[in-house]
Amino acid sequence: MNLEKADQPNPADALIEISSALGKLERFIKARTKPCDFLNFNEACDFLNMSESLLRKFVFEKKVPHKKVGRRLKFSRKQLTNWVDSFEGVDHD
Repeated sequence: MNLEKADQPNPADALIEISSALGKLERFIKARTKPCDFLNFNEACDFLNMSESLLRKFVFEKKVPHKKVGRRLKFSRKQLTNWVDSFEGVDHD
């Protein structure tokens, strides 16, 4: 069996991908178990399972409940849950 070097995964790249995935998983778990009522931007992305760009768009268009504290965005866990629940039964076609 003759494998070219290009066909073999680069261990360094694999470690970077694993590390990134673990970081996302840690933030996801932390966002769901954190006793704090407010989430920062990254925690809100994880809590909503939403990309950063989509959440930024929703913030800019004022479609998602949030507060601005100085230059930072804060999201109420309860308000986000209610916001998501408000879409139940909505036809998305």
